[in-house]
Amino acid sequence: MSIILVRSKYTFFHEILHEAGDTSICLVNREGWRYYVYMPSVWLLCLMREVTIINSFNSLYYRLPTRIFYTIAKICSARVIVSKHEKENLPYEQVPYKQEMVWQRNNRIVEYVTGKSFTEGFPVLKFKSYKHPASSIQHQTGEKYIHIHPVGSILAKSYPVKKLIEVVKKLQDDHNIIITLTPSEEKWYVTNELRDFVKNNSNVEIIIKYFSIKEIISYIANASLFVTVNTGLLWLSLMLKQKTVVCDYFTEYEWNPKYYDNVTRLSHDTDENGNNLHHRMKKYDDGSYFESMYLITSEEVYDAIMHALPTHGQNAQEDIE
Repeated sequence: MSIILVRSKYTFFHEILHEAGDTSICLVNREGWRYYVYMPSVWLLCLMREVTIINSFNSLYYRLPTRIFYTIAKICSARVIVSKHEKENLPYEQVPYKQEMVWQRNNRIVEYVTGKSFTEGFPVLKFKSYKHPASSIQHQTGEKYIHIHPVGSILAKSYPVKKLIEVVKKLQDDHNIIITLTPSEEKWYVTNELRDFVKNNSNVEIIIKYFSIKEIISYIANASLFVTVNTGLLWLSLMLKQKTVVCDYFTEYEWNPKYYDNVTRLSHDTDENGNNLHHRMKKYDDGSYFESMYLITSEEVYDAIMHALPTHGQNAQEDIE
């Protein structure tokens, strides 16, 4: 049995590897004090069991404590695999990539670990056919829905609640909306205003739970459109080639939007003077956000959604004819 230690972005590797025939336990490498608590525990586990550590280049390359942690884990017999934008002189197994789409990069990692690549029969694509428990909206209408996952790992990386409500108000007359969150995200994101809004609109629903990869992929894949921020679910939608609108606070080293025809990226990367707004935090009335995220208006999001919906192009063609 192998123990897969991953960053939160990579937690879906556990279920992917399990479907590929690997029996594994997944430990999530968190930030803050919990990150350091893991260290001695994993070192001990390395001496007792087969441990595989999968991580991205950025946390490994820029954080000395992480490099020390992995070096000691390797001495204790762990297998350390890192994904980097180019090969470096590091004492770990490396899966280098350069100017490569995210799903291709993750494919390379999984193929490197298991010897299997993403094909029509491989887990991530098989998960598309998994039938998630139908939401009440689907029970009532049987129609397609727009799937919105508006949160990142923290509030600053999320789309503001008030603006989300404005977007959904414009969509609700003609579309069913499903919003997904986890219970931990609910604590710091969901406001009474959002709860009341959803309660008073029958074609808008919030589903709050810890989703399995099969469930969340099914929700994404069966939607007419997926709307999200720069988070792990964006990566899954890219693998699935789902039509996606992403409110993006930061792009460098995260993903390569220029390679994706199915994605509409929204962001205010610079101010009127050309200064970079990435990771520039600012306090607003409804919380502290990265400026590049907060400046995205509800009108921009609504317009992007309407243009990205599969029926939009058909309707436009019909109008021409």
